Amino acid sequence: MMTLTEKWKLDGKLETLRENIIDLMDVRFGAVDETIVEKINKTNNIDTLRQILRLIGRSQSLDEVVKKLESL
Repeated sequence: MMTLTEKWKLDGKLETLRENIIDLMDVRFGAVDETIVEKINKTNNIDTLRQILRLIGRSQSLDEVVKKLESL
């Protein structure tokens, strides 16, 4: 079972990853649609969030990212 401290650390990592993903999308592709932000904010798996971050770094367009996000 996870201790309260471990949960807080995980929550902090998740929040930081979500913020970094949204910031990177904004920098690379412009304003991010609220539905995409909601999907990212609902994601609670750290590995999935890391995968999304890498996906944004490799993608050429926001459409490419959105299509791949639909499959996650």
